[in-house]
Amino acid sequence: MGVKPISALAVCLLVVSALPFVYGKKSKKDNAARLKTLQTIYVDGSSVAVSYIRKNLSLETCLINTNEKSEAEAILEVWEESPVGCGDGGRGLCSHIFAKLLDPKTKELLWYREDQHLPAVDPIHLTNGPYQWVLWNLKSSCCKGR
Repeated sequence: MGVKPISALAVCLLVVSALPFVYGKKSKKDNAARLKTLQTIYVDGSSVAVSYIRKNLSLETCLINTNEKSEAEAILEVWEESPVGCGDGGRGLCSHIFAKLLDPKTKELLWYREDQHLPAVDPIHLTNGPYQWVLWNLKSSCCKGR
């Protein structure tokens, strides 16, 4: 007598759903609690976005920028794609920006955000929408409720 397809499917689903526990994947709740404990961050990179975030991190969030990777409790990586026309039919340019926090020792992903519908940086009107958006998200995730 062969294995019934439904039984085999049930066993496969059970095994796949247990993999995060077997490999020790942390829950979102664990990461959220860890984000609230962060104090020092190393902002990695050399773009205009990175420079702006380094300069304003401690002014707009509860986090402190360190110039030494070895002193950081997390590493922030920020990158952006060239501004393109906004896809919603609106006028102007929109930026696509990405940000992630990594554990400096294990390289584990602690936090990730991206948005592709942010107004592009406008040096004439002194708007830094995408960069401020990263800081706002960091503040929301790491500082709110401390």
